[in-house]
Amino acid sequence: MNNNDNNNNNNNNNNNNNNNNNNNNNNNNNNNNNNNNNNNNNNNNNNNNNNNNNNNNNNNNNNNNNNNNNNNNNNNNNNNNNNNKNNNNNNNNNNNNNNNNNNNNNNNNNNNNNNNNNNKNNN
Repeated sequence: MNNNDNNNNNNNNNNNNNNNNNNNNNNNNNNNNNNNNNNNNNNNNNNNNNNNNNNNNNNNNNNNNNNNNNNNNNNNNNNNNNNNKNNNNNNNNNNNNNNNNNNNNNNNNNNNNNNNNNNKNNN
């Protein structure tokens, strides 16, 4: 009887130990799973952050390019305006010179005519 009791006790102890071991294994597995999940979440977050950063960089680059293009367009417009002004000024100057030449020619013609008339009258 005593032996049977001892055997039963031993069996019970073994069963308890096995149960404890199983529980520990389950806990370890759960912990590992949790750790893996956390790592995956962290990786996903990092990837998202990287994607966001890349998008921001791309947007910034696009904005910079647009600004540069706008500046170039403005500069070109300014240059064109300046060229047009210069051309207008040159045209005006040429017109003035032509007018002056015409006036001088007219004056010379008038003077010649007057001289001719004077000469005729004197003769």
